Amino acid sequence: MARTLLEYFKKAKPETGDIVEGSGEETRDNATPTEVTNTELYELESEPQLLVETKNEFMKNEDNYFRGCKWSPDGTCILTCNNDNILRLYNLPDELYSSPFPDDILPEMVPVVSAREGEIIYDYAWFPRMSSHDYATCCFASSSKNSPVHLLDAYDGRLRCSYLSYNHLDELISPHSLCFSLDGSKLYTGYQNMIKVFDTSIPGRDSKTITMSDDENSQCGIVSCIAMNPSCATDFVIGTYSGSVSFYSEIAKGSLFSISSYKKGISQIMFSPCGNYLFFSERKSFTLGIVDIRKYTVTLDDITRTVNTNQRIYFDISKDGDCLATGSTNGFVKFIRLNDFKFREFNAHSDAVNGCSIHPSLPLLATSSGQWKPQVIDDDDDDDDDKIIFENSLKIWSMDKIINISKTNYF
Repeated sequence: MARTLLEYFKKAKPETGDIVEGSGEETRDNATPTEVTNTELYELESEPQLLVETKNEFMKNEDNYFRGCKWSPDGTCILTCNNDNILRLYNLPDELYSSPFPDDILPEMVPVVSAREGEIIYDYAWFPRMSSHDYATCCFASSSKNSPVHLLDAYDGRLRCSYLSYNHLDELISPHSLCFSLDGSKLYTGYQNMIKVFDTSIPGRDSKTITMSDDENSQCGIVSCIAMNPSCATDFVIGTYSGSVSFYSEIAKGSLFSISSYKKGISQIMFSPCGNYLFFSERKSFTLGIVDIRKYTVTLDDITRTVNTNQRIYFDISKDGDCLATGSTNGFVKFIRLNDFKFREFNAHSDAVNGCSIHPSLPLLATSSGQWKPQVIDDDDDDDDDKIIFENSLKIWSMDKIINISKTNYF
């Protein structure tokens, strides 16, 4: 039976205060010094402040909507994907490296690097050890239709190398998902009924193949997403559009176990920083699922959000494991405090919020918006009520006003 994380931890963690129902606050009057750590608690008392955005270039064409955004591992820049098949990189404005943040909205950001792919981009990922102080690590991988996996330079967008996959007819096939290992030495790519693992130091077609159809514990289908377990470098999880979540280990042959009770297709999976909990989302689903992988039969309470399309709506978890932020198709961003499931949401965009990324070290949140809309032919130019509203934009928000130092960390 489903239960909340707070209820699940009551037996393992001491009580630190009473929850004030409906107030969004947690009192800590009874807390002792041993129960408090030097991590940040998202108090959810104030709405984030808009610091900077970029949209003028993308509002000229409503079809050029964003399809996600991802902070670099060192937090110096942000990578975006648009429907025009271009990956754009934006530097974090210099004014945002120090606190307090400016009160006025900064001038629009412009991309410093653009990398165009030939067709629709399936997935993209930063090199996990990327640091602006080490040029060799400044790169990201991209997978697009009818193309090999490209490793692109984050300084100028040039192609560094390619990783190629072929089917039994020796035809080039493109992965629908990709993920680096924790140290960046391997690149995991997902296809129809199989996974290929490349050594990042050896470009070309040499790879290790894991065939899902040969594994009795796994499920077949297109691998839609891959995630590495941060607590164990040899373990990873895959999600498929057929609705299964399968757990793998490089030490063991094949999958360890699978969860296949989901019918809408898995769109994103992500581990908590401790590696004990797996968060996942489905297409056109109003919930985020949570599984305790130590006892994979234990499913915790779902997190609700508004998603009424098949579009991938990203969520992200803060590096301390305290807060989850998720987009929605109604323009709202929801913050969920994971130790007690208190939440707050605010209206970030006038269109679907498909990208949601928490900065790795600063109290900043990046969001991107836009979605595909059907073309409506209307002969009545005077009727503005039926006009389709769209917003293709990237925004960076300040979260410093909703953070308070001192909390008990349940993760």
